Amino acid sequence: MASNDYFQRKLDEKRRLTIPAEVRSEFASGVVLTRGFGKYLHLYPKQVWDEDVEPELKGSILDERVADLNVRFRAGKIEAPLDAKQGRVTLEQHLLDYAGIDREVVAVRAGKYWRLMSKQD
Repeated sequence: MASNDYFQRKLDEKRRLTIPAEVRSEFASGVVLTRGFGKYLHLYPKQVWDEDVEPELKGSILDERVADLNVRFRAGKIEAPLDAKQGRVTLEQHLLDYAGIDREVVAVRAGKYWRLMSKQD
């Protein structure tokens, strides 16, 4: 099941998530995976990370809110190219543990990035 704003996938035995063909071109620049604000992950196209997220993380050196955001988004952050042939990216176990994701992943577009969550039964 996939659309341009939502998809659901099972991770393979190597913890790889297959990005649907309909949205794969968004990730031509690569993939950045981080912890989210809650018990979920953020999946960014690398270009969005570089152009939109990085500038926000550069705020004042004395701003504790900016420091907290840096810790949240950089702890366990993964940057990787998208496997061009299959459109896959490997999700590290510590990120899956953080988000409580076992095998089933639900992805929902949140503006310029995607939220990855465990499938709720």
